[in-house]
Amino acid sequence: MRSRTLVIAGTPLVTAAALLCLATAPVAVVAAEPHLALAKTVDRAVATLGRTLTYTVTVGNTGTGAAQSVTVNDVLGGDAGYLVNDGTAGTANSFAGSAVVTVTRISPGHYRWTYPTVKPGDVDIVRFSAVITRPAVLPPQSRGSVVLTNSASSDGLQSVTVRTTAPLGEGVKGSSTGTPGTGAGEAAVPAIFLFLGGLGVILLTEHTTGRERGARNLRRQQVSGVAPRRGPSR
Repeated sequence: MRSRTLVIAGTPLVTAAALLCLATAPVAVVAAEPHLALAKTVDRAVATLGRTLTYTVTVGNTGTGAAQSVTVNDVLGGDAGYLVNDGTAGTANSFAGSAVVTVTRISPGHYRWTYPTVKPGDVDIVRFSAVITRPAVLPPQSRGSVVLTNSASSDGLQSVTVRTTAPLGEGVKGSSTGTPGTGAGEAAVPAIFLFLGGLGVILLTEHTTGRERGARNLRRQQVSGVAPRRGPSR
């Protein structure tokens, strides 16, 4: 076809053919993608034995798309003893968070939770407390202090670790948490709803073995004064 030129005050602007090319040019579409970030903090880098520490784990999405099934593992370690306030061993429940999420106690000091969806702009938080204590057996190279570590990790993200150092000559003597279970024959058992603490309710579940559940029931019977049931004599 013949090309026509638009002219205003004697100055050519653009041809009709050029306008047609602009109208039919492909437009690049950028797919929405999530961009997650994992962070962890502790309120004390140095503490005395017997001090309560507060941990905060944050998952944020600064991308343009939503992330699905984001699982976080949180593990305490180091050579110090510790007692997590998770509703077991006579402790109060300290886990709180926003948004609502279910936290599973995999083993002593190991907790796991999954966010079904982390949308763009979301900042999801889990907060809990633990007491740093004197270990049952002092490490050979303690050098007058022990360290409690806490690490958070999630698939595809760099793990983050915080540390708290406690001098051995200070504080109140405590006890260690014991040895984590192997996980054989474990079953998830709902434990209790945790208090809000200004955030959302978190449901804590716990992995226990059949032997652990039997021992727990026996202890409850002994505390309540009920004689434990015995099988038929042979």
